[in-house]
Amino acid sequence: MAIPVISPLIPHIVNFMKRLTSLVFGLVIAAAVLSAGYSAYWYVSAEQIRGGIAGWADDVRGHDTVVEYQDVRVSGFPFWLNVMVDGLRVETGEDADGGYWGWSGSWIGFDIRPWSFSEIKFRLPGTYQVTYPVGIFRPDGKEKAGARSLFAISSKAEGYIGLKDGFQPWAAYVDIGSLEILAEDIGPAGDNLLEAESARISIRTYSPGEPAHLNSTLDVAFSLEGLVLPEDEDLPLGSRFDLIQGEAALMGALGPAPAAAAVQDWRDEGGTLEVLRLNLRWGDLDVEGKGTLALDGEMQPMGALTTSIRGFKPALEALAEKGIIKASQATTAKVILGLLAKRGTDGRKTLSAPLTVQERKLNIGPIHLLDLPPITWK
Repeated sequence: MAIPVISPLIPHIVNFMKRLTSLVFGLVIAAAVLSAGYSAYWYVSAEQIRGGIAGWADDVRGHDTVVEYQDVRVSGFPFWLNVMVDGLRVETGEDADGGYWGWSGSWIGFDIRPWSFSEIKFRLPGTYQVTYPVGIFRPDGKEKAGARSLFAISSKAEGYIGLKDGFQPWAAYVDIGSLEILAEDIGPAGDNLLEAESARISIRTYSPGEPAHLNSTLDVAFSLEGLVLPEDEDLPLGSRFDLIQGEAALMGALGPAPAAAAVQDWRDEGGTLEVLRLNLRWGDLDVEGKGTLALDGEMQPMGALTTSIRGFKPALEALAEKGIIKASQATTAKVILGLLAKRGTDGRKTLSAPLTVQERKLNIGPIHLLDLPPITWK
């Protein structure tokens, strides 16, 4: 009795199964085509990356820069383009003082999503070498020629580079763990120039708005934890910094001219450095602050920070003991600043006072601390 009822449905069921089979077959074909197309796209992208690195190396070699590498390997199919550049060495041409910049390591890695080249992650090896012009860290203007190389050893060194239209970098972030810096003449087995439990820095650039001096063109945030310098530096509060942390915004644009001319133009157009956050924990000293810095008519720093300071008495005593300030200055400062400070719930006194720099004089509140060395711009 059921067959006469079902029999009219059989042609519809058969027709449906044929359509379903055709649909499944079509989807399989489409998936195969898409898969083949994506695979071709991935391998073409990999070859373009290899060619792009070779082209970049050839281009910069024409600008008095040395670029050497052993091989470029690309893996990570299908979801990543993992690029490994083996044996990379980059060195810029020498300046008038014989200084130059350089980087070399056994490899450097880049990780890119095949469908988005707007962010490139990078990884550095455990040990690499950095070379810099010696004179760049001579703010007093005393000439020192040549270049110096340092070994960097870290448990982790990674970050990312953000790219916008035309593959122009606009943001970068670096995260380094358990960092050790060693001098080239000592070698990887030698004594440390410095150690840090962690180091982080992030940079973001912006197109200047109008008026330029009221708009940020560069934001920088950095953090150093557990920084240890050599004991022979004989620093007043010890060789260990528990925390150095800051965030700043450069207001106004720096042009492409040589440093001295570019910085002077930036100053003349009203450029300032907005210190959005500053934290320093060094021995008993604990400082938090924010404010504005600029350059005066002599191209020397000037400005003011609103600060909250703890542990200022031991710090003043240490400065006097090292001869950085006079004992009479330390005594006077401890008395006056002690009267201005307020005791917190934890029993420690906190001083809220402006930290000012003017005509190379560093003052805290009404107290002159010390004279700063001049900066010579090149």
